[in-house]
Amino acid sequence: MLRYLYALEGASEKNMERINDIKQDMQRLSDPRITNRNEAERLIEELPAITWLLYSVHGTEISSLDAALLTAYHLVPLRWSGFPPGRPAGQANTISI
Repeated sequence: MLRYLYALEGASEKNMERINDIKQDMQRLSDPRITNRNEAERLIEELPAITWLLYSVHGTEISSLDAALLTAYHLVPLRWSGFPPGRPAGQANTISI
């Protein structure tokens, strides 16, 4: 049985506009055969932090799905409406998946 993995990306508009470049840079950072130490240090300094949030369901339990939807509610709208007042400034330099 084929099962799909759905992902939502929540980030600032600036980071969403350059999401493909960020993904390519993360790939380069993950492979020391193609990235020297100086470039790796530069990438670490410049790239946004990325948080992978993974939720699963066991049996008929729905609490994981509930938690995933609530988290998405708080993270994903940031892409369209900007960061509401009171949000930590660090969120402007992070991507949540």
